Amino acid sequence: MSTPTLATLAQLEARTPGGIAPSDQARALAALEDASAWIRSEAGTDWIDDAGAPETVPPVIVSICCSVARRVLDNPDALTSETVAGWSGTRADSSSDTYLTSQERSMIHKVVGSGGGMVNIPLESPYLAPGSWGYYLDDENRLRLL
Repeated sequence: MSTPTLATLAQLEARTPGGIAPSDQARALAALEDASAWIRSEAGTDWIDDAGAPETVPPVIVSICCSVARRVLDNPDALTSETVAGWSGTRADSSSDTYLTSQERSMIHKVVGSGGGMVNIPLESPYLAPGSWGYYLDDENRLRLL
């Protein structure tokens, strides 16, 4: 059984101007599968419960999944510019590869609660055994001799 995508074809189609042509639906589904795999890898979670059933995917993850898939679908030939009947356009990003932007990565980490804040991790020195020669800071941040 394959892992379900984090967004449905209908959700992607709703975010695609003009919809998705029937001839492009297989490619759109593949783009959603790729986007889902990249997001799961970045998030460190798969939104699948212990019984193997899909969990509710947060709306921002659905949005990111559709954005990633649209980048793949919108420019399959990786064109940097094109001219049609007197109209000329240039793309800011001509890649047709699957990738996550830094903003998308940041949002994924915010949703899953990782990488977003400062934490304090107490450490013990492997070099000084308790009671040996050395210094430490006491509870009032005063330097003390061991």
